[in-house]
Amino acid sequence: MLGRTIDVLLPAHVRERHSKHRDAYGSDPRSRTMGQGLDVLACRRDRSQFPVEVNLSRVPGKDGDLLVAFINDMSARKKAEELHRANEALLRSNQELQRFASEVSHDLREPLATARSYAELTLELHRDELPRDVVRALTIIQESADRMNELVNDLLSYARVGGRDRDCSDVANLQSAFESAIANLESAIHAANARVTHGPLPTLPLDHVQMVQLFQNLVGNAIKYRGPEQPHVHVSAIYQEDTWLVSVEDNGEGFAPEHAEAIFNPFERLHGEDIPGTGIGLATCRKIVEAHGGRIWAESEPGHGSTFRFTLPEQVAVPV
Repeated sequence: MLGRTIDVLLPAHVRERHSKHRDAYGSDPRSRTMGQGLDVLACRRDRSQFPVEVNLSRVPGKDGDLLVAFINDMSARKKAEELHRANEALLRSNQELQRFASEVSHDLREPLATARSYAELTLELHRDELPRDVVRALTIIQESADRMNELVNDLLSYARVGGRDRDCSDVANLQSAFESAIANLESAIHAANARVTHGPLPTLPLDHVQMVQLFQNLVGNAIKYRGPEQPHVHVSAIYQEDTWLVSVEDNGEGFAPEHAEAIFNPFERLHGEDIPGTGIGLATCRKIVEAHGGRIWAESEPGHGSTFRFTLPEQVAVPV
C-alpha cells in the first residue's frame, strides 16, 4: 500500500464521489468520522466489499498538514447489529403470535362452552322424553366440545412456550419439576395402576413450569400408550460432555422406528381416534427442549416399549 493512492481501497463506483468529499474536507479539516449515517464500503484485494468506519484527522507537519485516516473493519459489528434486529423482529413476532393465540382461544371457548351447556341442560331436563338417537347426538356434542376445548388449550400452551418473562438467574431442581408433574398425573397413574420411578435429577437454570409440562407430557404418554403389562416408567439423567442427558423409559406398546421423527410434528398421531389426544403434546415437548438449548428424540420398537431422551446443556440458555 505504501506510495499508492487511497482510491485502491474504494469500490470503483464511489471513487469519483470520494475525491469530491476529500477535496471538501480539505477546505474544512477537522477530526470527524467519515460518512456519518451512511454505509461506507471498502475493497479487499480480491475486490470484494466490506463495511468500514473511517475516522479522519488533520496532523500538522513541517511540509504542510497531513490527512490521516483510521480505517476499522465493521463486518463483525454489522453482523451483530443484523442479528440483534432479527432477534428483535422474532421476539415481536412471537409476542404477536401469543396475543393472537390468546384472543382466538377466548373466541373459540365461548361458543364451545355455550354449545356444551345447552346440550348438557337439554339432557338433564328431557333425557327421559328424548329418543335414544337424540340423546346420543347430544352426548356427541358434549364430547366434541370437550375435545375441541382440549385442543384449544394445547395450542395455546404450544404458542406460549418461550414467550414468558423469566429471571435467568433462577435455578430449578429437575426432580422438583418431575414430582410436580407426577402429582398432576396422580389420577391417571392410579387408574392405570402404573409404577413411576426415577434416579437422581440435576439442578439447572431452567424454566420450572415448562419442565413440569415436559415431564407431564412424556410420562402421561407412557401411561396412555401402555401395553398389557403393568405400566412402568423410569426417569434418569446422566452427565456427559457439559450436557445432561435425561431419559424417560417405559414398557408400553412402542412404535415403529420410522415414526420416531414424525411424532414430534404438530397434530401427528399414530393411533387415530382410538386413544384420546390432540397430537400437540410431543410437539410442545420439542419446543420446550429446543428453547432451552437442547434436543429431543425417541427410540422404540413395537412391543418393546419406548425411550424418549432429551439433552439440557449444563449452562442452560433459559428462553426469554
